[in-house]
Amino acid sequence: MRKTLRFSSFKVIYMAETQRVINTKPQDAVLGERSSLITRVAELLEEKDESLVGAALMFAEWREDKLLSMWYGNREKLEIESGARSALCRKKESKQEEKTSCCEICECKGQMKAPRKCGHQYCERCWRDYLRVNLTEKKTINMRCIYPGCGLLMTSEFVAAVGDADLVQRYQRQVICEFVSSKSNWKWCPGKQCQNVVKLDGRRNGTIRCNICQEHWCFFCEGHAHDPVPCTKARIWRHDLEGTCMCVYEAYHVFLIHCIQ
Repeated sequence: MRKTLRFSSFKVIYMAETQRVINTKPQDAVLGERSSLITRVAELLEEKDESLVGAALMFAEWREDKLLSMWYGNREKLEIESGARSALCRKKESKQEEKTSCCEICECKGQMKAPRKCGHQYCERCWRDYLRVNLTEKKTINMRCIYPGCGLLMTSEFVAAVGDADLVQRYQRQVICEFVSSKSNWKWCPGKQCQNVVKLDGRRNGTIRCNICQEHWCFFCEGHAHDPVPCTKARIWRHDLEGTCMCVYEAYHVFLIHCIQ
C-alpha cells in the first residue's frame, strides 16, 4: 500500500511497512537441513558413506551441480582434495591395535585415538589441542589429520569422540556458520543477541522482520529497513546521520525527500 505525503513543496512517496513471508531457521533446523542435503545427494550418487559425501559437498561449497561435475569428472581426485579419504592411499580402514602406545607428538603414554579411515594415532590431549587451535583461533572446520601428508578431514563423529563439551559445541556452531555462509540467500539476523537464520524467499524486496527478535532490517545491506530507497543511498544517509541529534523518523522522511526526487 502506498501513501502520498507532503513536506513543504516536496512530494514524497511513502511505502507502508511490508509484512513479508520469510523462512526463519533456528540453528537446529539448519543442521537438520544440512544433514538432509547430504542424505539426498548420497542417495542420488548411490553412495553409502555419507561422511564422504558430506566432505565432498563442503569442498564443492554445498553446490550440487559443482559436486556432480567433480564427482563424475575425477572422483579419486575429489575424494583426496576434499579430505573424504587419506591421500596416503590406505585402502583398508586401519584398526586401532595399540591404544596405549606412545604419542609421537608429546611422547607420553595414554589413551590413543585415531580417525577410522586412516588409523593415525595420537593421544587425546594432542587431538584436543589441535581441535582447539582450529576452532577457536582459525575458526575453521576444515581440519585434516595431524599426520603429515594424510589430509583426511576430521568428521563430527571423531570430534565428538576426542573433544570435550566446549569443543563439540564450538564445532557445531562453526558447522552452522560454514553452511549458512555458503548460501547466498541465507543470512544471520543482525538483531542484538539473535541467533536466527533468515532465508530470503526470492523477492527483490529485501525488507525483513525477524519473527524471533522482531528486528526490522534489509537482507542485502544488513542495515535498518529502508525500502523503497536503494541500499547505496541508505548507506550514504546513515553515514551522514552519524553524530547528529535528528529524530529518526524526521531523518527518515528527509532522506526520502532527498532520494526520490
